[in-house]
Amino acid sequence: MPLITVTIAAAADTLASPPEGWLTTATDYLVATFLVGTLVINLWAETSWQGLVQRHLTGRFGLARGALLTAVPFVSSICPCALPAGRLRVRGGDGRRHG
Repeated sequence: MPLITVTIAAAADTLASPPEGWLTTATDYLVATFLVGTLVINLWAETSWQGLVQRHLTGRFGLARGALLTAVPFVSSICPCALPAGRLRVRGGDGRRHG
């Protein structure tokens, strides 16, 4: 429920009050986004990538190469979350679409 989303909905005259009320909606949003998202998911994901993976790769290969080597598995683990299900299309060597 970012402010810009509410503002655009109001400007487009599509803003409607939630059935459970604004306070409940805002509280649910804040808890889900900040508390659960930050403390449960983000904090531990960042700790594992920076504290375990990048630390060891940086020690072994240096700062720049360690960061680049960490980026490969990090991006490959994050990108599938950003893609809509069933929308990824990969072209094979023969030019036909697979997937």
